[in-house]
Amino acid sequence: MTTCSLCGGACTGADLRALLDPCLTWLWRRVADRADALGDPDQSSGRMKINAPDTAAERYSARGLIGEAPLHPGQSRSVNLASLCTRLQIHGATLTPGAVAAHAVGRPLGTAVKERRAAKALARRRAQYGQELLADLPPTAPYRPDPNTCWQTLRSTNWEARVTKALEPEALLERAAAVLAALPTDHRVDRRVLAHTITGNPHALDRGTDLGGLVLAMLAGNIPRESRKGLRTAWAHLNVDCDTFTGGLISINMYPRGWRVPRPPLILTSSHLAKCTWRPPSERSPWIFITENPSVAAAALATGSPHRLVCTNGTPSTTALLALTRMCTAGWKLAVRADFDAAGLRHVNTLLQALPGAVPWRMNSTDYQDSVHPDPFQLDLLDVEALPETPWDPTLRQDMSVIGQPAYEEALIAVLCADLILGRPSSSRRAADHSEIHVGQREALDAVGAT
Repeated sequence: MTTCSLCGGACTGADLRALLDPCLTWLWRRVADRADALGDPDQSSGRMKINAPDTAAERYSARGLIGEAPLHPGQSRSVNLASLCTRLQIHGATLTPGAVAAHAVGRPLGTAVKERRAAKALARRRAQYGQELLADLPPTAPYRPDPNTCWQTLRSTNWEARVTKALEPEALLERAAAVLAALPTDHRVDRRVLAHTITGNPHALDRGTDLGGLVLAMLAGNIPRESRKGLRTAWAHLNVDCDTFTGGLISINMYPRGWRVPRPPLILTSSHLAKCTWRPPSERSPWIFITENPSVAAAALATGSPHRLVCTNGTPSTTALLALTRMCTAGWKLAVRADFDAAGLRHVNTLLQALPGAVPWRMNSTDYQDSVHPDPFQLDLLDVEALPETPWDPTLRQDMSVIGQPAYEEALIAVLCADLILGRPSSSRRAADHSEIHVGQREALDAVGAT
């Protein structure tokens, strides 16, 4: 037998026809309002105040249920719900005022209060789980906020409610604790590299994200007040660098003709790119590596390699693209790459078509599979229909369509830096396979990998 979805089965065997007369709807609505306010769907005890309806038919229809004394327009009366319940059970042995009211208004009663209580209980459990995660941070973690004090701060700043409303609250708390455990003590780390390491998404700690905001909220007590005024300064206090490179192109060891730069990197703005020219290659390596990602540029700079890398900061403008074309005209060989997503594939297609002699740099199917994060937080799915063709490796688009997950340049930073140290784009091998790397360069590369 199926339980009634409105009253939980209290109507079983009952005859509700007379009780659901339209002239009694006003009474059952009052019962329903009381049930919702108190979270009691039965309404079989206590007293309820009613105001008599305006029409004589509605007042007359209720006489047998709420007492024989006639009601007058505008009159108030206190109704004994236990007595009302007894009168209703003439029509059905298990009827209650709330059961009849649920059928009259067409919905279960008292659910709002239950839902609020359940939400509060869930919030308490998540708070306890968050406190346990903070208490379990390893002793080596540079910041170990007091669990109770930290959670009081999260509650007062509305972050507790925001965590509760998150799509995956427990996973959000786990990733926040993982970020706290991974914060560096004796070196600095790029925020996008840190985000990719923990979540598989280099933008998971960006401004406006739940994870980035939660981490900073948890560490509010560890960040000086003056450093909390700006997002960059707050992260900088935690040894985390935000995007410090801006401009049209970021150039490392590749400068326009006639320029002298004491030390890299060089930020080339659109006004410079519109008119600059490039000297031809005169050294043993004619390669220039092209990336879209400032994190790769920052890591490459840390290796101390003398070879050349240019970062487009995403898809290059027409002015930047023309400047890159002039590099090819000057005799340089360009190796280009981007993220493994629809925008990244379009980016590489554009560069390969526009730059004479340019080749893909670690952009084949094997590189993609090496880049896919094994356990991403809040998995992003590829829009397979939006993936452009990959004529340099037709299997790349096929494999991306099957796996269905984007992958980012941060995942390959170690091998990209190894290629840069060697001075030429390599086949799909991990950094550890590059036997030609000098010992000192290996130490620099290992330091990059450690970040």
